[in-house]
Amino acid sequence: MPAKPRPAATSGSWSPSPSPSPSPPASPSSLPDLDLRNLTHQERLRLLQQHGPMRPSELGLPSGLSQQPAAAAAKAKGKEPMVVLSPDELDRLVQQQQQGGSSVRDLVNGTTTDDDGAEDSEAEQEPHLWEELASALLGTVPFAFLFAGMDYAVHAQFGEALVPRQELSRLANFIPALLLLNFLSLRPPSRAPLPPTLLQLLLLGLSVASGMGTIHTCTTQGYMRVMARAPSLGVLWCWTVVRLDLGWAVAALAGVGAGMWLTGEADWVRALM
Repeated sequence: MPAKPRPAATSGSWSPSPSPSPSPPASPSSLPDLDLRNLTHQERLRLLQQHGPMRPSELGLPSGLSQQPAAAAAKAKGKEPMVVLSPDELDRLVQQQQQGGSSVRDLVNGTTTDDDGAEDSEAEQEPHLWEELASALLGTVPFAFLFAGMDYAVHAQFGEALVPRQELSRLANFIPALLLLNFLSLRPPSRAPLPPTLLQLLLLGLSVASGMGTIHTCTTQGYMRVMARAPSLGVLWCWTVVRLDLGWAVAALAGVGAGMWLTGEADWVRALM
């Protein structure tokens, strides 16, 4: 039997239909039920291995950090990673940045702002020697004017003329001692010659002694003695009260009153009462 003829091929060309492209890996944004902020470090690494390369911001991590899987992929391509961090180091950096610490660049470079850095910055902010001298000089000027005013008032009270040259000589003898006291009492705690509590105790004793000396001189001594000693003692008393803390200053004034009462030199106070 003769073979059946084959059907003629239809005209035209045939091309295979393109295969569907593989769907891209799901990104964290396509996972509606997943809260990336509450994921642990291991879960974030697992997401990175399952869904391919993702940006650190998509994982909830700071940008600019290289993770170990990404570093291994970059090394496989012949590129050395700029930063290689272990999971523990990465977790520590994330925690420090979330706590409001230094920037990621500073954390990676090892320049974190810890307590040591704060102490170094405080040490750098301490005043220089010339600043301490200037502060002591500025603290001495008001009391120098107070001394001149009290000296003038005492001389005017007793009808004595105050010669300018004599007043300048008295100021030249009084100001250096007051300048030294200001310099020692105004120094920062790290350079102070005495601890703060001991310094307050010494100022307390000096305040009580100068206060009692001022009152004793003005109430019992002659006018020549008053003109010679009252201005310097009065200024020293005022200076100690200013340099003392509030509680210590109140205690010093109470000590002066108690001392004058016990010594019997407060009769003028009893007369007022």
